[in-house]
Amino acid sequence: MVEARKDVRLQKHLLSGETLVDDFALGLYDVYLTDSRIIFFKNFPGGFQAVPLTDVEDVDYLRLFRLNELIKVLALFIGFAYLLLNQQAAASVFNGVYSCILPQLGFLVSADRAAHIFLLIVLTYLLMHLNAFLIPFFGVLEVHRKNHQPLRLPTLLSGEPTALIKRLDEHIMGLSELTCEVDGDEDDSDSYCLRLSEFKRKLSESLTHMDDKAVVSVSTSSVDHLPTVSALLDILTRKRGLGGVYISFTQPYQYLAEAVKQANVPLDDLFFIDCISKMAAKIPSEPKENVVFVENPSSLEEVNVHLNRMLDRVSSPKKFIFLDSLTSLLIYNDEKSVNEFSHFIINKARLSNIFTVLLFQKKEGAGKLHEKVEHICDKKIVL
Repeated sequence: MVEARKDVRLQKHLLSGETLVDDFALGLYDVYLTDSRIIFFKNFPGGFQAVPLTDVEDVDYLRLFRLNELIKVLALFIGFAYLLLNQQAAASVFNGVYSCILPQLGFLVSADRAAHIFLLIVLTYLLMHLNAFLIPFFGVLEVHRKNHQPLRLPTLLSGEPTALIKRLDEHIMGLSELTCEVDGDEDDSDSYCLRLSEFKRKLSESLTHMDDKAVVSVSTSSVDHLPTVSALLDILTRKRGLGGVYISFTQPYQYLAEAVKQANVPLDDLFFIDCISKMAAKIPSEPKENVVFVENPSSLEEVNVHLNRMLDRVSSPKKFIFLDSLTSLLIYNDEKSVNEFSHFIINKARLSNIFTVLLFQKKEGAGKLHEKVEHICDKKIVL
């Protein structure tokens, strides 16, 4: 009866001529992949949403292990257990506070009651941080759409989300349709090729004559992210003759590598630090010599270690660091950490005469960080 109900529910929402390709069970959601859309049914409470495949930019499956939350949970649990087993000692502490600091408060709340209230507060914070720690174990499927906020669907930990992502790979980013040649004639009907050609022209005028240890801030929209990256890497490698390290906090390596390859960007002296694939379960089955996979975008110390090793592997005497992007990094880290990390990268690059590109995506919430970083950049480019 359940399968029959699902079939009836789906048939009501299929368009004329639309064909079902596959279906997936993601906990509270049933997902149907057709030849033109992804259809999401929420089982409880009921709900429906469909996303055209042409609007899908990327799909991520996030399973973050929040070490900082685990440490807080352990600390709070130890504190709660101690207070629970030593309530008289806690009451004595409050008696001491009353007698030395707040004697008037002792008339309003007894030491025993104050100890009980404090115990409840500790328990509340313990449960809050325990919830924040456990939520990622259920997984979150993120569907990134053009000109829309991402869809975020809580899922059970299973192979279903990964299977769904694999089926969508050929549609994401439209990589299978990219046929641009850097030195050839672009097809005017291909908007991607037009943007790539336009960005190369603009960026070439701005970057060609800059110093080899310059720091550049580049702002672009999320829709134009891929042609912007391809254009920048083409100029850095082909026109300036640099070799370097690309740090991605935005897209998995397999998409980026295919995109820059389609744009004829040479990969011989280009190395990748991929901070997304492990978290999104998108590590290529075949090992790659020019890429390392970091656990998640919060592991900034691990990024620094790999950056030093990768820079040593660059054969060109003139090198670059490409950080993509500080806007994405803000999703996984607080502003202070991102600001310190970007300053560390900039100072390291300048001391080593390394050309640096800091990419920003035009999104709300990154304005303050953008302003802080721009002040120490040699040039600001807005696309």
